[in-house]
Amino acid sequence: LLLAPLLLSSLLQVLAFNGTPVLNLQHLAEMVTACQATHLRFDCDYYETIVLDRQQAAAGTAGVLKTHSIPAAMSPDLQQALTVQWPPAAAAQQAVPAATAAKR
Repeated sequence: LLLAPLLLSSLLQVLAFNGTPVLNLQHLAEMVTACQATHLRFDCDYYETIVLDRQQAAAGTAGVLKTHSIPAAMSPDLQQALTVQWPPAAAAQQAVPAATAAKR
């Protein structure tokens, strides 16, 4: 998930996603990929909260992966377990014109 570099750099554990307690990494991935809310809220230990715009997070995933030389947004076992992939194809396609326009 896009959040992994941020969590690893600060050693935070996600306790809840959008108010729902996280059981394990697959459960978190299922909730994130199925989320239709405008924001993704990750409640972590040490009273830390991370809130991301869902569309911006989806659109920025490919760039983050490339910048940090990460081969995939999820491990193969998570990709196989999920019915919906991250980032959504529509968000990834929307990111290209927006990113190009921002550079001009």
